Amino acid sequence: MIQAISHRTVEEIMERHRSGSQLTTSDLLHLLSRSFAYPIMHLETLKGADEYNKRPIIRELYNILRANDEAEDGRYPIPEKIKALDDLHYIFSEVARRDSTENLDDLIDGRLREVTRRMAEGATNEQAKVFIEHFGKGIVLKEVQKFETPIREIFRNCAGHMAAGMKKALEARQLYKMSDLTEYCDYVAGLVGEGLNNIVKETDKISKEILKKENARIMGRALQITNIVKNIREDEIERSDYPDARTLFLPRELFKGITPNELFYSNEKNVKETRKAVFNALYHE
Repeated sequence: MIQAISHRTVEEIMERHRSGSQLTTSDLLHLLSRSFAYPIMHLETLKGADEYNKRPIIRELYNILRANDEAEDGRYPIPEKIKALDDLHYIFSEVARRDSTENLDDLIDGRLREVTRRMAEGATNEQAKVFIEHFGKGIVLKEVQKFETPIREIFRNCAGHMAAGMKKALEARQLYKMSDLTEYCDYVAGLVGEGLNNIVKETDKISKEILKKENARIMGRALQITNIVKNIREDEIERSDYPDARTLFLPRELFKGITPNELFYSNEKNVKETRKAVFNALYHE
């Protein structure tokens, strides 16, 4: 029999925030996650008899990587985003480097507070702002610090790889080739898939022969491509509202001779055909 798991709704989480209550890291997961929260919850209820309960680990990994996402997505200039990603990477590296008994107050009251203050000012919506503000209180860092060093190092590596891919795309402002998109997806999701494999290996001691690194990376890249396709219109609106804050994730080679604005809004026959070709190229990537 599957054990039932309850959690607060987004509305309940926001009300707790407005009342001045401290949110939990589980609240942060459910505040912004639409695709991953429920699978993460059931890592505990559906685990095998000899399987390690990875729910707390994956929950905090999601929250760490979500902080990177909010740094990349916010409405503030790209140079400031790159600085925010660098600051977060340093913070996550320190949590991995330090002993699990060391005090984190200097990180939380110093660099974390400053970087999340900047991020919150550019938050894309109220829920994102609440996530950033509570993340900035150090609740996720304190939970991550409880994990064994190898797990914390996996967190550092996943977040670092993600930040590297994000920074390259931000600096370019636009992707030019399909290979650029594949590289971006590998950094921000493929290598996260590999990190998840490493968590399984570390906690359940599964052999390398069973968990294939390349399969994990392919799965991660596929999920990221799906996310990009799903959010194409949303990203375009964000670019229109704050053009200096967003990268266009549609490779330019797919719509040569047409501006991004024409690609989204023109009703010309050749543009409609190009729009369909762009979608098909992403679908088959």
